[in-house]
Amino acid sequence: MRYAARWPWPNTLTVATAHDGLHLYFRAPIGIVVPNSISRWPGIDVRAPGHRLGGYLVGPGSVVDGRPYTIARDLPIAPLPPWLTARLPNSRHTTAAVTS
Repeated sequence: MRYAARWPWPNTLTVATAHDGLHLYFRAPIGIVVPNSISRWPGIDVRAPGHRLGGYLVGPGSVVDGRPYTIARDLPIAPLPPWLTARLPNSRHTTAAVTS
């Protein structure tokens, strides 16, 4: 596990970016809207379909500045850690029901 802000990052799908960064993928809890957030913490941005729709990220297989985005950890997408959910700005519960 990797650690950030004294909490462990779960093992999850991780993509190495073209500029030596990482994208960690998580599933939001049912009933939680996770907002996009830029520069909330140094070096960490959040991309989600919540508040400020239209956020996106560049996925594996893409090339930026001649450098590829590659899968660094080919793992199932983990649930968003509760400690991180609680620290996201403007995250909120919804009343919509989600069915499979």
